[in-house]
Parts: sequence; C-alpha cells; structure tokens
Amino acid sequence: MALIDPIKDPLGTIRKQPPSFFRRLARWWTAIGFLLLVFASVLAVAHYGYGVPIYDKNTGQISDPTTVAAILTMLGLGGLFFAILGILILRALRLNNPNGS
Repeated sequence: MALIDPIKDPLGTIRKQPPSFFRRLARWWTAIGFLLLVFASVLAVAHYGYGVPIYDKNTGQISDPTTVAAILTMLGLGGLFFAILGILILRALRLNNPNGS
C-alpha cells in the first residue's frame, strides 16, 4: 500500500481515514456540545434564577449584566453549534453506509 502525501493530496488523506474515526469524532462533538449547553444553562439558572453573582476574575467585582448575558449566550450557542455539527456528521455517515446500520 502506497503512502499518501497529505500536502499534495489532502482529500485523499481524509478519504483514507476509517469511518469509525469520523463516527467517534461526531460522537465526541455531540457530547461536548450538549455538555457545554447544559453548563451554560446551569450558569444562567444559577445567576438569573437564584441570584448567584458572577465575578470578574481581573477586577474582583461583580460582572456587568450585559457581559454575563453575552458570555452565557456565546457558551450556549457554541455548545449548540458543536452538538448540531456532531449530529449532522453522524447523520451523513448513516446515510452513506451501504448496510444501513
């Protein structure tokens, strides 16, 4: 079996990866994305529901409400993005599998 040069043929290198690699990658992305989404949701409930303040590490003061909202939104959307991407990769692998399993 000849070695594939990833510099000259990057798509050939990607195609030679076993499907289990992409399946594992997609499962990890889905799991990490959902964990990040749950973490952001728990922080939002703790901050807004129970009144737990979030402190700025640099100044030691309580963070501005708009900053907290922006951070929680970015964490949640980032987690959602990874979870959806992982699900789409798993779906694409399932559609391209000739056995159907």
